[in-house]
Amino acid sequence: MALNTLPATAFADDAITADKINLANTFAFTGTVTGASDITKIVTVDGAGASQVDFDGNLGSFTYNMIIFNDLQTAGDVSFKMRFFHGGSVATNANHRYAGKMRSSTGNDSNQNSDDDTGFDIMNAIDDSSSGAVGSTGVIYIPHTTTSYNPAFFGNGFQQAHNGNKNAIYYAGHNTGQTSAISGVRLYPSSGNFTNIKATLYGVN
Repeated sequence: MALNTLPATAFADDAITADKINLANTFAFTGTVTGASDITKIVTVDGAGASQVDFDGNLGSFTYNMIIFNDLQTAGDVSFKMRFFHGGSVATNANHRYAGKMRSSTGNDSNQNSDDDTGFDIMNAIDDSSSGAVGSTGVIYIPHTTTSYNPAFFGNGFQQAHNGNKNAIYYAGHNTGQTSAISGVRLYPSSGNFTNIKATLYGVN
């Protein structure tokens, strides 16, 4: 008689060990692991050629979300920006306040700040695809709360700048014109399309 599943009681606690499984083999797994981590991968988006990358309505019920982006390149010397969705609508009000600190490979420090933009600047003057350089990469953290608040974010990354510099960058901001919960995130260049970008959304508890 063939069995598709075996109950957990069929095995002693120490019955399955490394010497009984060939760990060099490749195993196909179609289930879901639960309880192993507080981080859940939600979706990965390849935005090459797109004017924006949206994560709308799929943030989930987590303490905060995390977006990891890599291979970020554009078709020109532009900025990498972000907006939040609220109830399915993207916020474009001129109350996006952000601050950034950048340390370049030449040893110079610079700031990027704004109190009245229509979107958050994550990185300024990112590299275009014509240089053949590795794209910029980074992480964005978006905390959530059950009370009214100004939606905010913070993060850090590595910037391949348009002038050839390689920069460590830190950024944070909030939207003083909003107090409703964040329902989504939009990533976009200040003009044109992404040449390359891969972005993965995670939920974290």
